[in-house]
Amino acid sequence: MRRAIIFFALISVILFIKQTAFALDQQTHAAINEIVALGNFNNFSLNSYLTNNLGIEQGTDASFNGEKIHLLISLGGAYEDDRPLPYLRSLNHFHDPTKQLDQAGLDTYWRGLLLPVHLTGTSSILWALSKDIQNNTSFIGIPAGNYSWPATRDYFYNALIATDEYTRTENFVKCFTGIGQLMHLVEDASVPLHTRNEAHIGNWNYETWVAETRNSTVVNNILNGTPVIPYSTVLAQQGNTDPRIGGLPVSRLFDTGKFVANGGHQDPGATTGADIGLAEFTNANFFSERTGNQNNKYDYPSNAVLNKFSEQINDPRGSGIITRFYYGKAGDGVTVPHLAARTYFDYEYDRYNHWQDYNNGPIFLDETCYKDYATLLLPRAEGYAFSLMQYFFRGQMDAVDAKAVTTNGKIRRVCQT
Repeated sequence: MRRAIIFFALISVILFIKQTAFALDQQTHAAINEIVALGNFNNFSLNSYLTNNLGIEQGTDASFNGEKIHLLISLGGAYEDDRPLPYLRSLNHFHDPTKQLDQAGLDTYWRGLLLPVHLTGTSSILWALSKDIQNNTSFIGIPAGNYSWPATRDYFYNALIATDEYTRTENFVKCFTGIGQLMHLVEDASVPLHTRNEAHIGNWNYETWVAETRNSTVVNNILNGTPVIPYSTVLAQQGNTDPRIGGLPVSRLFDTGKFVANGGHQDPGATTGADIGLAEFTNANFFSERTGNQNNKYDYPSNAVLNKFSEQINDPRGSGIITRFYYGKAGDGVTVPHLAARTYFDYEYDRYNHWQDYNNGPIFLDETCYKDYATLLLPRAEGYAFSLMQYFFRGQMDAVDAKAVTTNGKIRRVCQT
């Protein structure tokens, strides 16, 4: 009986977590991945690469197991949060660039149920790039599945050399799905919560705002605008030298080490360009729901560069107009017009996460703040995810003597002619 109670309690927690958000909404990841997979940026398109370099005539519209390549990459963006159990992989989707690698993953307490739950995970850099961590991870006995960078590169290689259709198809499916899952991890580094050691279960936050407004004109225009692609120098240098990563340059898409230099000195001014890791950019320039500067968890954004101003907004309680005070950020990194807001309404106090300034009342992030955050963060999520995909397919393959053999538009094999 006791085991049954524990089992059903565990299932209840998992289902509760599934109804909330541990990352950008699954469909947001899928949407970003599809835009990237079908895009043509930085003189690279996946469609052209597949056609010209691999001899796959239908490019991203070619199908494996009934799914087109661009949809496999899109689905990978959702699967990284959802398999083998809802959201348990997501515990490993955090990287705090102000900490050493082994301490940079999630390490916090969730107090949503009767007792505090200690939530921990490995850094998303290790989760993405270590060959063994995903392979050795299981959730209540269920293997996590390995879609790390080394494993996904292996799937690609095995698909190219396979001599039978089943093996080829199986490995291509894993390869393109894995690329989507790796892109998901990079995209999560654009979420302040994921770079400031904050789990977000059960509260309205940046991710839920993006999910709720994803089909709006505002967010659609951002997602279909120009991505911010990291400078080529980011991937031209050796990455983190930890033996589990082996210097893979892809680690620099998350963290170049420029924001926190040797000795621990933080330099937010180094985060203004596209020569910085995405987690560094996000951590240095934005608040998360419970990590404002009142609680001294992070040095930046700093009070020294905040300016208070008032603005007329629609009354969140219903009709009418009210005056709201905001804090803008100008300096110590990028400019954020609406970095945080102040409220006196119980409705907002209860709905939003907030941090307390005992002299002036609660400070929080509202829809206006989230719009400014999305304007700066979503184009980098797209651009950095694109760079990961482009780097995965770096180099050239001679397709002059190769051909994709298809039946009814579906790839049977890639072979020599």
